[in-house]
Amino acid sequence: AFLTNEPSGINWIMIGDTIVGEKYITKTAKMIKPEGLSKTRLVTEGDLLLSNSMSFGRPYIMKTDGAIHDGWLLLRDSAQNSSPDYLYHVLGSPLCYSQFVRAAAGATVKNLNTAIVSSVEIPLPAFEKQLEIAARLDSVEVKVGSRFAALSIKAEELKASLFGSFFGEG
Repeated sequence: AFLTNEPSGINWIMIGDTIVGEKYITKTAKMIKPEGLSKTRLVTEGDLLLSNSMSFGRPYIMKTDGAIHDGWLLLRDSAQNSSPDYLYHVLGSPLCYSQFVRAAAGATVKNLNTAIVSSVEIPLPAFEKQLEIAARLDSVEVKVGSRFAALSIKAEELKASLFGSFFGEG
């Protein structure tokens, strides 16, 4: 009842708006009416979101404003002691993910909540060091992404060549 296509609509951030491996949420497929805010929570650019169900434990940084449903946890550092980019990498690391899994153990459907996330131990160096670490990890992700894309192209070329040889086209 709260969905809209009106220009006054507020971005409605859903898990489907994310791409696995992407760092940012930049746009949404749907919007809600302003009166729908009473049923949700407003987030702003720069906020860090963590999926808390289904594909739980995936962090994303907001690059747009919008509203979230209960499938998300909002992590906002009002004291500004932490870099969202640094937290993105730490929360997405095996170090944190393994803590999420242990804390959610026993449940049929794994879900995170604020108590579980609050219990996770996160190394928090000085802010300048956080920025340095995040920049280095961003650089590695770019290199890995580039190499992965090149390997994907090679794999498709190999499949096409094999397919052609199977059917006498190569």
